Amino acid sequence: VYDLYLKKYEFGNALDAAVRSGDVAVVSAMLEQLNRQRALTHALDGRTEAQLVPLLRFLVQNINHPRYAPQLL
Repeated sequence: VYDLYLKKYEFGNALDAAVRSGDVAVVSAMLEQLNRQRALTHALDGRTEAQLVPLLRFLVQNINHPRYAPQLL
């Protein structure tokens, strides 16, 4: 699912799908991939506060995970 969104340059949808998975490894990998592609800004552009809440909630819940903290910061 994530790859399909990335191939279609739907970065926001790719990030949303990763967050919906609830898997720290998936979200971490997606953030790393978006950062590598310099697309993280595009993935977040135009979002309302309500649209940012799931991502922010996920980050707050998982920020202390030592393995993934560098990507989540």
